[in-house]
Amino acid sequence: MSQITFREVGFKRASDMYSGVNFSFNQGDRIGIVGNNGIGKSTLLKCVLGDIEPTEGQVVLARNQRIGSVGQDLPDDIRGLTMADALLNVIPEADRTYEYWKVDVLLDDLGVSTNDRIRKVRDLSGGWQRIVSIAGCFLQNPDIILLDEPTNHLDLSKILWLENSINSLSDRVTVVIISHDRAFLDNTTHGTLFLRAGESKAFPYSYSRAMNMLEQYDQEIRNLAEKTTVKLKRLEKSAANLRQIGVDNYSDAALRKAVQIRKRADQLKESIPDVVGEERRDIILSNRDIHQRYMVELKKLVVHDPNKKALFRIDHLVLAKGDRLVVFGENGAGKSQFVKLLSTEIELPRSSRREGISITAAVNFCYLDQHLSFLPGNIEVFDHLRNVAAVGDDRCRATLVNAGFSLPMQKQKIGTISHGERLRLALVCFRLHAPNLYIFDEPTNHLDIAGQLLLEDQINSIEATCVIVSHDRQFVANVGNRFAMIVDGELRHISSPDEFYTYLSLKNDG
Repeated sequence: MSQITFREVGFKRASDMYSGVNFSFNQGDRIGIVGNNGIGKSTLLKCVLGDIEPTEGQVVLARNQRIGSVGQDLPDDIRGLTMADALLNVIPEADRTYEYWKVDVLLDDLGVSTNDRIRKVRDLSGGWQRIVSIAGCFLQNPDIILLDEPTNHLDLSKILWLENSINSLSDRVTVVIISHDRAFLDNTTHGTLFLRAGESKAFPYSYSRAMNMLEQYDQEIRNLAEKTTVKLKRLEKSAANLRQIGVDNYSDAALRKAVQIRKRADQLKESIPDVVGEERRDIILSNRDIHQRYMVELKKLVVHDPNKKALFRIDHLVLAKGDRLVVFGENGAGKSQFVKLLSTEIELPRSSRREGISITAAVNFCYLDQHLSFLPGNIEVFDHLRNVAAVGDDRCRATLVNAGFSLPMQKQKIGTISHGERLRLALVCFRLHAPNLYIFDEPTNHLDIAGQLLLEDQINSIEATCVIVSHDRQFVANVGNRFAMIVDGELRHISSPDEFYTYLSLKNDG
């Protein structure tokens, strides 16, 4: 049974986002929607909800379908409610007396404390706010669930909970997911729709296999276009030669033949397939050389929260050149406090650093906090890069264009551009700063998959030295070469991410 059908759907704004999308969601489908930032993925879901209309084509919904959705922003109507009330209000009032237990079971399953259950939703962390929105959607028992970036702000334990929740749904429930989390898509979907400015494509497989098939398809199209173009040039050359022969020798036969070949060439030209070209958005990192082998050494160090409460201890940690250390831990364990402490201590004179911290003098670092708080919102993109990097105007413009910032975008204030664009701007600034140590706190939070792949390639190709905090399993698997996890108040070295994932699984099962 087809529940949602797109018929030649497209959108036109200042430029085309996509057009000619033909696709159907059938009952029980688990479909991932993938595309670059700004292509219009969220817009497509808004069409399903009836919030907007496509500028071309139509979206057809089957009758009597209950649709539940989770957008990227927290709904205003639950901000002032407690967590428990926000979930209880989802249940129809007539049924609450008999079904309130569902809320208690759900909160128990999530490990929510009694105190947190009565906190206002607006006072919760971004991760818990996200969980409230998702859990409320599931409690409605909809026929169709639309999830827009559901893993945003979630730690890994909550992502695993979400994966299990989706996979435990009835096979009659249709789930449509927009996400940049490749592992999450692989674990929860069995179909993928790639939205592109050229030809959008769909495959009946989860992300990784579907991406391989898309790359094969695009290569076949490129090969066909190249072969057709070569054949076209031969025909055009033959037509031109015959025409010249006809003119030089007053040969009507040669001229007629030239016209015939020209027509064949025109027909062939119409058949050349369009090759989808991705917008250029370079992510290029620098790696200033350093002769010292060891860059950072920490001994008997305790990491505290802003209120001076001890979070965990580090008995001994050495960061060598070329290490890409990934630090795992549950929310609140102290991962962000650790990388913030490290960045703060590097900037201090040696005599002012805490005991137990040794940092090579040649270290030149960049620190990317997950909120991008170091970017000033009231300064234009171009002016910020020029001020930070102290480069000429022409180089500044060219660098930004190569990173995907058009000339009009360069005049926008940083606070008005998307989080994904702000992250790319931060990485451009890092490149011109030429560091030899990168400190990344959730670097993929706002990057689309294409951007993640570019960042991974750069980190690996320049053999960057990094300290990384990330919940993105695919990202850390692709770039990490050393791993540690915070557990029971200490930092423990582990051989692979699987040790942390196993720890979480055992804890959740318990």
